[in-house]
Amino acid sequence: VEAMMKEGLSQEEAINRIFLFDSHGLVTKDREGLTPLKQKFAHELEPQSTFLDAIGEVKPTAIVGCAAQAGSFNAYVLSAMARINERPIIFALSNPTSRSECTAREAYTYTEGKCLFASGSPFPQVELNGKTFIPRQSNNSYVFPGIGLGLVTASPRVVPQSVFLSAAEALSKKVSDEDLENGSLFPSLTKIREVSQSIAAAVAEECFTAGVAGVPKPKDFRLQCTSPSTLRSDRIRKPSGVRKEIAVFLKVKTLKYCSDHERRKFFRRCGSCLRTWSMDFYPCSWSVRMKCRLRR
Repeated sequence: VEAMMKEGLSQEEAINRIFLFDSHGLVTKDREGLTPLKQKFAHELEPQSTFLDAIGEVKPTAIVGCAAQAGSFNAYVLSAMARINERPIIFALSNPTSRSECTAREAYTYTEGKCLFASGSPFPQVELNGKTFIPRQSNNSYVFPGIGLGLVTASPRVVPQSVFLSAAEALSKKVSDEDLENGSLFPSLTKIREVSQSIAAAVAEECFTAGVAGVPKPKDFRLQCTSPSTLRSDRIRKPSGVRKEIAVFLKVKTLKYCSDHERRKFFRRCGSCLRTWSMDFYPCSWSVRMKCRLRR
């Protein structure tokens, strides 16, 4: 919705271009018992019980599968998408492979090589009518390095939602005509450094535009995102009162604190079960692991 609004549509117009299909069929306004999220995207349409009928009613340019219903994008669905669109977009995002809505071979075969395909599971290249199609995963590995580098560069106080839209837009601009010709919606991962640099620059620039950056604005974002000084440890803003913040977050009272160069450990004794909960906190990755040890 935010992406379409950024391109000039109103929120209502953007919502009217998104349709939902669940286990009960096409989500329409006359259905009872809808959740608030489904109510938002419910439209005045004729109820359709099958996905193929829903495609005929809506005539979408893209279909996104994320319900782990294997085979839901069958030959009839894919052929219908190819009849409606010159380049139908197929997102079969469910994991694992056995739950994918369709395979890459099925997508390219039943759309006669017309579709742009992305999946949640890895699939091999597809040879079809003397042409090679290259399916690529819709994976967060494309954006995480660039988002992290962009945030290190800008040192924002908070991370606005618009940062992630900027990252997605930067990634889409790295998709070449050759990628599209090969039926791919993403660039090759062999270009991940170049892709990450572009995403980092877009993320940093968005932080300055949103007014949340914690450092002076550089003249060249791309140059700043590749500068060795960007990754110096003293340029990374460290949270203050880590021990206190973590304890408050967990709503516990810290009884013991010890640390070394790799981790910081917190302990809390439970008065009712005499167990000690320990938390390993790794500042380098901001990951937290919890475990319970019997206290004698």
